[in-house]
Amino acid sequence: CNKMPRSKRNKVVSLTKTTAKGKSLKSDLIESLRNSIDEYKRIYVFSYDNMRASIFKDIRMDWRESRIYLGKNTICQIAFGKSTEEEFKDNLHHISK
Repeated sequence: CNKMPRSKRNKVVSLTKTTAKGKSLKSDLIESLRNSIDEYKRIYVFSYDNMRASIFKDIRMDWRESRIYLGKNTICQIAFGKSTEEEFKDNLHHISK
């Protein structure tokens, strides 16, 4: 039985050393967002591009008594609710658009 050596081409090699965040971290973020909805009166949603650390630090200092979450849109949509049937509180599905 004369076999050819196994090809080393076309192998997917992952160079990253990080691990996936997993479902538990995402569900903890959803739970934390929902707890903050009960705790705070107002919700502000904003987006940014290329915000530098010094600018973001100033924002955090100005809004010290607030809670700022940075997360993916889909996780925030799940926490708020995507429709009237799924929303956590009244009219929160409007924020998740």
